Amino acid sequence: MEWTDNTPEVKISKVLLNKQVYNILFDWIVEDRLKPGTKLSVAKLSEELGVSRSPVAAALSSLERDGYLEIKPQYGTFVRELTFEELDVIYQARAALERVVVLCATRKASHRRLMEYRQRFEAYQNMQTFTEGHLREIFDLDIELHNYFAEFLPEVVCKEYTNICNLTRRSRLLNLNHSMQNKSSSFVSENIVVHIKIIDAMLQGDVGMAISLVEEDVLSTRDNVLKIKTFSASGGH
Repeated sequence: MEWTDNTPEVKISKVLLNKQVYNILFDWIVEDRLKPGTKLSVAKLSEELGVSRSPVAAALSSLERDGYLEIKPQYGTFVRELTFEELDVIYQARAALERVVVLCATRKASHRRLMEYRQRFEAYQNMQTFTEGHLREIFDLDIELHNYFAEFLPEVVCKEYTNICNLTRRSRLLNLNHSMQNKSSSFVSENIVVHIKIIDAMLQGDVGMAISLVEEDVLSTRDNVLKIKTFSASGGH
């Protein structure tokens, strides 16, 4: 094979396309657009996304590896729903990892950046009601804050932490929506206050308090998520 100046660009473009398709399908899964049990077709997805089948097949393979899909031989590829036990362990794993994340972030995070995040959470603190738009903004802000904390981890650890966090995204979003459907805006308000307290503890260098608050937040969310899953499994009775 004769190499040309364009060859590396073609390869990079292909990798980027695979990642773009992965990100789109990932978002559809965690946003519940592709619900658990949905059978996925490479042909239909490639047509809908306007790409060839190759990047779709690569994305599905990666999503299966990361725990979002299940490949059933002779039946097809399906969106996978995490079991009760898996969710329980994943949230416990995240709570344990958050200890290290908060420790590293408290030592290295910029005071200015932490204050900026505090102000952004504070903007929602006195709201009496929350629209769907507000919920999405708060949810995305939560993710952004923890992604910022993760920047201070070694890269190899950061990837594992990010994957654990991503595995909780769909259930956390469903938990948030469930609380609002049941007119429980207090859950959202409490979540905002907790994140402000976490940031305050980090600004003061109180690692122990910051870790305690983050662990409590993660495990409290786990409890709510598992209650919803149990309720759904019982048919809502």
